[in-house]
Amino acid sequence: WVGIDFFSSEQYEVDAHTAIHETGHLLGLRDYYPSDSYNLALGGHSMMDYNISDHDPYSKMLLRWADPLYYDFSSYSSLTVSLPPFQRSNQFLLFNPNWNHSALDEYLLFVFYTPDGINVPDAEKRYGSRPLGFTKPGIKVYHVDSRVAKCHYSSQQYAWLFSEYVESIPSSYPEDEMYVIGACNSNEGSRTDASRQGRYKQIALVENKEFNRLQTGESADDGSLFYQGDEFSSSSSPYFLRGEWNSKEAINLTMKVDEISPEKATITLTYQGGSL
Repeated sequence: WVGIDFFSSEQYEVDAHTAIHETGHLLGLRDYYPSDSYNLALGGHSMMDYNISDHDPYSKMLLRWADPLYYDFSSYSSLTVSLPPFQRSNQFLLFNPNWNHSALDEYLLFVFYTPDGINVPDAEKRYGSRPLGFTKPGIKVYHVDSRVAKCHYSSQQYAWLFSEYVESIPSSYPEDEMYVIGACNSNEGSRTDASRQGRYKQIALVENKEFNRLQTGESADDGSLFYQGDEFSSSSSPYFLRGEWNSKEAINLTMKVDEISPEKATITLTYQGGSL
């Protein structure tokens, strides 16, 4: 379903932002903004979050509009990659040495953002009360948890509860079972094995900051991106508990931005679990 009342609301100026966001729902995408908490996991900066900028690479993977670059880090300890601007190329890098080669898994995404092309309107002028789009070219890092959860209906709690993560969905199953992407950016839609429902986010921005202020409702800004000379470490990032995936395995990754130019960004990834 898709809301249509936004198109006749006097509170907002209706333009392509609204149409693109609602069309995302028609295509099956969820809202990525929190409807029942303060945790603004994406910082407002995605078309399915606060209706600004381009669709994020995860959404494009779900819609089969884009495929990631992927390297087998079981064979490498370090790898240098050049990424063209995402809004021009749809190219981005996916990291998880145990990736199942589908959008329905947990992984990190690395994207070269530039404030040109489709990003110009929101990088130059705020859309209503939304945050201003990123105004500088830099690397975006996303943490995606899109694992499929098998759920069962509890007649005692009158609710759907998490059972286990699965790699495939059977062609038929009982009425008291359902299969969904377990993590959600709103608490109510979350069905995971986390100690607190809503702690795992379907897609989150990993900022270049000392503290995670997105969880308090702050929007992302230019300081959220990684620039030339900056480094990301999964072991020290405030966005990962104990430097682990939500699946409780160590991530063991560092990323350094070697160079940024108008045409490409060069980054080096070092995986402590890879071969030498």
